[in-house]
Amino acid sequence: MQMITRNDPHKHIMLSSFLNRVGALQNAVTKRATIFGIIYLVDIPGDSDIVLVDDPIAFWCARFIFKVPFPRLRIWAFELYEFQLPNNNFRNIVRNVFFGLATWSAFVFSGSVIFPSVGRAEFCIRRYLFARLQRKYRILPNIPVFSTPALNLPESVQFALTDLQKRGKIIVIYSGSIQTGRELSPIIAEFEQQDKYHLVLIGTLKGEYENFADRKFKSTSYLGNFDHSIVFRIYQEVSYGILCYSNTSRNTEICAPVKIWEYLHVGIKIIGNQNPALMGEWRGYIDAIYAPHAVVAALESAEGTPISAPAIPVFDVDFISEKWSNV
Repeated sequence: MQMITRNDPHKHIMLSSFLNRVGALQNAVTKRATIFGIIYLVDIPGDSDIVLVDDPIAFWCARFIFKVPFPRLRIWAFELYEFQLPNNNFRNIVRNVFFGLATWSAFVFSGSVIFPSVGRAEFCIRRYLFARLQRKYRILPNIPVFSTPALNLPESVQFALTDLQKRGKIIVIYSGSIQTGRELSPIIAEFEQQDKYHLVLIGTLKGEYENFADRKFKSTSYLGNFDHSIVFRIYQEVSYGILCYSNTSRNTEICAPVKIWEYLHVGIKIIGNQNPALMGEWRGYIDAIYAPHAVVAALESAEGTPISAPAIPVFDVDFISEKWSNV
C-alpha cells in the first residue's frame, strides 16, 4: 500500500508509530511540492489496492495529482479540521468553510474511513449525513508505539526533578502541545496558590505560550521539548499526568488523546478536566475528573486511591493496511 500525507510521517506520532509497527520506518520517503505545500509519499507493507491519506487535502491531492481512484482511498481522520479554529474572523470562516466542503466530499467519495474515537465517528456520521459513513468506517484509538526510556536525562532536567523530590514536592506533568485550547492558564494559576504539588510542562510552546520558558513560577516549571525516549524517562519521575481539553471547539470537545495511553503505559495516575469525551468515552481510563479551579482538589481525592489500571486496547494495524470484508 501507499501513504500520501501532508505531515512528515517520521515526525507525526501516529504515522511514525504505524510505520514502526509495519517495519517501514526506514522506507524511502518521496516529497512532492504542491500548491498545498509538501506532500509525502511512502510505500509500506499492506494491501496494494489501499492508499492511505490523513486529511481531506491529502485526499484530493491523491485523487487529482497522483490519479488514485476513489475506492482505493482510505482516510485516517485524525482531526475534525472544520472545527479546529473558531469562526471569529473572516480568514477563519473561509478556512473552516473550505475544510467543511473538502471533508464532506472526501468522506462521500472515499473507499473507507478510520476514526480515532467513537465520539468522533458518531459526530461525523451525523454531520456528513450523505457520506454514508456508517457503511465504511472503523474505530482505531490513537495508541502510539511506546518508546524505551532513555538511560539518562539532560543535566538541567535531572537537576530540576531531583531538586523537587528533595523538597518533597509531588510532581504532576502535562505533556503535549502547550497552546490555546489546552486550558493551561487556570491550572498554572491554581498551582501557584499552593506548595504541595509542582506542575512540570514538556512539549512545544505555541501561540500565547511562545515566551513561557522565560517566565518564573513558584510551583510550575517548563522543562523543554524532548524526543520520546526522554519524555518516557521523565514519566518515571512523576506521580500524576494531566489531560486538559477545551470545550469551545468540537475538535477538542470530542478529543481523541494520545497521552492517555502513554500515562497508562508508565503507570501514573491520570487527572482530566470536565471535557465531554474525557467524562464519557475515556472515563474508564481516568482516575479523577477536576472541575474548573479544582485541579488540586482532584489530585488530593486521587491520592489515597489505588491507581486505575485498565488494559490498553490492542492496536489492530490490519485496520489500516488491509481490506475490510464488508466495505
